[in-house]
Amino acid sequence: MAGEGEREPLLVTLASAAYGALAGAPGVVAQLKAFDDAVKVEGGALLALAAATLVLAAIVALLFAPGGSRGGSSGSRGPTVLLVGPCGSGKTALAHRLCYDNVPQTVTSMKANTLRCETISPPCNVVDLPGHSRLRSQLHGHLGKATRIVFVVDVANMSEQLRPAAELLYDIFSDPAMDGGAPLLVACNKSDLSLARNPQRVKVQLQQEIDKLRGTRRSLETSGDDDDEAEEEKLPVGTPGQAFSMARDAPCEVTFAATSSVTPSLEEVVAFIEG
Repeated sequence: MAGEGEREPLLVTLASAAYGALAGAPGVVAQLKAFDDAVKVEGGALLALAAATLVLAAIVALLFAPGGSRGGSSGSRGPTVLLVGPCGSGKTALAHRLCYDNVPQTVTSMKANTLRCETISPPCNVVDLPGHSRLRSQLHGHLGKATRIVFVVDVANMSEQLRPAAELLYDIFSDPAMDGGAPLLVACNKSDLSLARNPQRVKVQLQQEIDKLRGTRRSLETSGDDDDEAEEEKLPVGTPGQAFSMARDAPCEVTFAATSSVTPSLEEVVAFIEG
């Protein structure tokens, strides 16, 4: 059996290791540091109490600290709304207006950003996924977790937005995660501007562009450029011999609404998320 002199270094080491491992857990750091210092100074009878308290602190941190194994803090609970769309469509401004009722200066981002939205019932997490094509590989994972999808497109600049919007929608519709997946709202953003097109016109244009993409994508698939196994997992987009129709061919419910982050016109977005 180890003597007092042998137990002290061991428990001091355990205390230090636990302190380092849990240093990212808010509310636990101060307690761990205090016990760590006390163990090193006092030794003796306090060692057992310190070790027991560290074990309890570790369990609590793992269960309830952000990023813990039981799903994180209460702030991460609730439905997940995915905001996605081409670059420059106004996703980030829309997300901040929706969650915080403000519109900050935004810059192009290269990583997903999650906002906690307490203004919607029930409170939800809004994931703003950048539209850059280099981040397209992240799309599948986010689609699988989403309870609602808001697809944002700048309808005042359809000459530049139409093709990338259709390509992204095609990728969403063909993703296996969308087999019985979350409903999707096409947010026709910046609808307050004079050149903005109405939702019905945007729907027609997107259907026509997706229909063109069907032929292009089929040619790529048959050329052998893509991995056959990965392609077999994708959902078919459209009905053979017929023009693409959102109502008939989309793998999920698709609706359209006019939106703007600078005018009070988010009622339809809120109703969609809450519905």
